Amino acid sequence: LEPWEFDVLSALRRTGTPYQLSPGALVTQTLVTSGTMTNRIDRLAARGLVERHRDPGDRRGVLVRLTPDGLDRVD
Repeated sequence: LEPWEFDVLSALRRTGTPYQLSPGALVTQTLVTSGTMTNRIDRLAARGLVERHRDPGDRRGVLVRLTPDGLDRVD
């Protein structure tokens, strides 16, 4: 894994099951801009390491969740 990939995946891993955070929380934890985080999430999603899901508590919100492959890679 690239260092930036490890940063994002490990931030999700630290949250515990179901290993998900909002993009804004990922920005806060990894100290990058929102544009950079969007790009990183896109790249990780294209590789099947994370998925975007609608936030059930906020119809406008999105949650980023580790996939089983993403969990295996970060572990």
